[in-house]
Amino acid sequence: MSYNQGYHQQGYQQHPQQYQGQQQGNFYNNMVPQQPPMQVEHPLKKWFDGVDKDKSGVISAKELSSALSKTGINFSKNCARKLIRMFDKSGNSRLNFNEFEKCHNYIMVMQQAYNSVDTDRSGTLSYQEVSNALRGAGYRLGEQTLMKLFNALDSQKTGNLNLDGYIELCVFIGTATSIFKRHDQHKNGTAVFTYEDYIRNLSTFI
Repeated sequence: MSYNQGYHQQGYQQHPQQYQGQQQGNFYNNMVPQQPPMQVEHPLKKWFDGVDKDKSGVISAKELSSALSKTGINFSKNCARKLIRMFDKSGNSRLNFNEFEKCHNYIMVMQQAYNSVDTDRSGTLSYQEVSNALRGAGYRLGEQTLMKLFNALDSQKTGNLNLDGYIELCVFIGTATSIFKRHDQHKNGTAVFTYEDYIRNLSTFI
């Protein structure tokens, strides 16, 4: 087999001028400084920086509540504190940007859930709407128990829950259920607590 035959069989069939042009192109590309890729700022970062009034790199419950209220979502400081407690992994009672991003995503999910529960499209949730939603999710609470929770979270005493009240209700029930399941060792719907366990678990809601 001749050298030329082997050359063609291996697929190197480029025209010499074409190959030379590619070499020149590579040469000039290597000589031109490569620009670093542009970093695209996260769309929430500007909003976060606007909320972070003291430029500390973290936001407090007061700052979170104030910022959310300005977007048209009425959030109590108590609800903001509970959200921060959920997503604060550093334990400083503040949210950095990464923690805030997760919190924001959670709020958006809860907003969608809230809208689906609001079957009469009134913009608020009645006791019956909340009761139906919990029952549909598999929670079986007695009417008196649920009514007590509902009234406690109806901060404006209108007989309805706003988004922040609904989030607080879901956080409370989710946390309480998780605590109960950890102590329901026989999975029979009965949990056994020592007094100290009971107090420690109650402190979760303070």
